[in-house]
Amino acid sequence: MSIEDRWFNKVVDPMTGKITREKAARHNVGRRWRVHYTDPEGKGRSKSFHKRGPAEDFDRKVNIDVTEGRWIDPVGPKTPFEVAADEWIRNRSDLSHNAFITYETRLKMSILPRWGKVSIGTISPIAIREWLTELGNEYSPKTISLTFMIFQSVMIQAVLDKRIPASPCTAIKSPAIRLVPVMPLPLIAAHALIAAAPDHLRLVPALAAFAGVRQGEALGLTEDRVNVLHQVFTIDRQRAGRPGLGQCLAPTKNPSSDRVQPIPDRLASAFTFHLERLPPRPIRVTVFRERGRSAKGETHTVRPIFRTSNDTLLSGANFGQQWTGVWQQAVADLRALGTDAGAIAADALEVDHSLHDLRHLYASTLIAGGADVKDTQRAMGHASASTTLDVYGHLWPGSEDRIRGVVDAMWSREVDAGDLINLADRRSYSAAT
Repeated sequence: MSIEDRWFNKVVDPMTGKITREKAARHNVGRRWRVHYTDPEGKGRSKSFHKRGPAEDFDRKVNIDVTEGRWIDPVGPKTPFEVAADEWIRNRSDLSHNAFITYETRLKMSILPRWGKVSIGTISPIAIREWLTELGNEYSPKTISLTFMIFQSVMIQAVLDKRIPASPCTAIKSPAIRLVPVMPLPLIAAHALIAAAPDHLRLVPALAAFAGVRQGEALGLTEDRVNVLHQVFTIDRQRAGRPGLGQCLAPTKNPSSDRVQPIPDRLASAFTFHLERLPPRPIRVTVFRERGRSAKGETHTVRPIFRTSNDTLLSGANFGQQWTGVWQQAVADLRALGTDAGAIAADALEVDHSLHDLRHLYASTLIAGGADVKDTQRAMGHASASTTLDVYGHLWPGSEDRIRGVVDAMWSREVDAGDLINLADRRSYSAAT
């Protein structure tokens, strides 16, 4: 660190070594005092002042900030938000292709129109709160929460990059998401969906109902991952799409989604039915072994459990088109039963008829059978137990259920009626005397 006097030059007498001053060419022009310092990355920097006192104060402060890791790039706060956001999203190689598209869409639709040209150092907590309130008039709480998470991540990265000293999001609570309690479908509705599915698709709803498999996981299942004899199958890939690559198999959404699932007898029957009528055939597809947008795919031969008539992987869009006809047929079949149970199930199915609703039914089946949180988390492939509790926590017996059970158990015990009669007689005798 050094302080330079820009108005005077030091002159050293070569004979005596005496130092004198002489006016510089820029004497009385501009700011006189300049502080020179080196930033944490070794780059030389400087800042000029009119008076020596403020220059000395800055010299001391910048020396401490650099030493203790608190130094901020002077031009950092002037960085437009759109520049910081572009650098953040481009460096997120850990994101899956779908997550990248989702984040990029939220930036373009909800964040950059408001903050794109704004310098990140001028963004205040109150301005962020006003923006979140405006978003509440247009988007759902879940979308707002995702949008704020992306915005907050950009600002945190700006702090890590030494562009701003602190994030204005720190004092703002993330928008709350009101979770709608999962209401499992009636069993008869699940039976109707499986029965209504055509032969080549019937195994898909069976996988969701009897093993909690996600749609992409089911469509990405290959013959080498299934062992009907030992009644287990492995989930470690899913059907995916990549621009310019067409049909692909990619890792599941997160490492916790990789699991070995048991095959119950009903699912074993569905597997046998499917494999006998539609034996898998080899096809060439691109397989990604690693997660993240930067992962490289390789072409491999696989034998998919589900394929099209053209021997390609069944896509989510293709399945979705066929699924519409399945649930509509299931509703019609339930109403044709002419029973109250059928009508109730049909009403429920008209509202909740996605494949994921069968996955919810699987979770509720586990819970009803006594599975604890960790067992349910593993079976569902959730990243954490908190996710399992957030979605299905209301299905576990609560304290009210335990209290009712204890009281009912106590008062259901057989009591000797003779003892009660004797007690009543003694009470009557005491009253008479």
